[in-house]
Amino acid sequence: GQYPRFLRRSSADQSDLGRLTRGRKSRQGRKTFFALRVYLAVNTYLCGRRKNATILLFAVIGKRIFISLLALLAGLCSSVWGEAQTRIKHVALTMDNVPSGGKEVNLSWLQVRNYVGARALEDSRMPMVGFVNEKALVMPEERDDRRALLGTWLHAGAELGNGTFSDIPLGHSQGAEWFEQDIEYGERLTREVVREYGDTLRYFRFPGMDLTGASDQDLDRVNAFLQRENYTPVTATIRFDDEPFNTPYVNSKIENDTVLVRYIGERYLEYVKQVLDHYEALSQDNFSRQITHILSLRCSEINNDMLGYLLYILWEKGYRFVTLEEALADPLYREHLPERYKGGYFWDYATGLRYPDTPVRVPAMIRALYQYQTY
Repeated sequence: GQYPRFLRRSSADQSDLGRLTRGRKSRQGRKTFFALRVYLAVNTYLCGRRKNATILLFAVIGKRIFISLLALLAGLCSSVWGEAQTRIKHVALTMDNVPSGGKEVNLSWLQVRNYVGARALEDSRMPMVGFVNEKALVMPEERDDRRALLGTWLHAGAELGNGTFSDIPLGHSQGAEWFEQDIEYGERLTREVVREYGDTLRYFRFPGMDLTGASDQDLDRVNAFLQRENYTPVTATIRFDDEPFNTPYVNSKIENDTVLVRYIGERYLEYVKQVLDHYEALSQDNFSRQITHILSLRCSEINNDMLGYLLYILWEKGYRFVTLEEALADPLYREHLPERYKGGYFWDYATGLRYPDTPVRVPAMIRALYQYQTY
């Protein structure tokens, strides 16, 4: 029970207009649909007597008043529809550093972490793409068990992508040629597992979406390499700085300090809500609408434990979940993200922005815990 039972794709596909008009906050919606219900009830009654409510109203109140009422009703319906349209928000889920992001204790711990996150994803039936770093899979004595972690996510309905082998940014690597080899090394086991599930590798994510320090020549060369290998570089518009939360969270679980575990988890969910509000405002200020967001989560302990809650928060805030392919089809990505930097973090490399990104600060108490519990 870490996620509500209604959090299903069938529920996510329900009409936003109907949900809005049924809500307590939409007074116009209540009035409009009450009038429609009364009209339909009268019409149903009169039909039994071989009469029609439209003809009866037309005869009683006259042509002009009847047309005015129709125009008023149409205006009320259109205003409700416009309000629903402005509230519709969409997001695609992605996860980095699969199967191990952040502090790792041992194999058993890692198996539980991935199982919990995959179970929440499977039950919610939301589409997600996870980007694999195969450096976490090559322990000689644990190779098969760690390889099976990828199957856990695929069985839950996720799609896997390439996140390089070493998770080292291009600008901090030994050059474009070395980085291309790192991409190739990062797909060997993943491609085998994906093929067993009848799928293919389509997406690639630069480590940390960090392109700083990389020359234009290196970026052009790597992008050409990705195109030849049929990879689509993936950006993101929302990400959380979960590391200051995750390390003390894991340490508190090791020490069985349930009070501190709960405290950190609650602060993290509050922080998540603030970050979502921040990026919604940033999108609205720059584009006068909500971009089809792409959320980047790390495959960390706290994100997997809280995945059900994170999906519920997104649902409560009015988000509907779409595939990564649908999200990337938003024209704002093509208009504002240069071709050379299309794999970088959107707010760092987008052009034509009126307001830059100023990340939400992590609470002071969490920063203190992270500073004194980093071991």
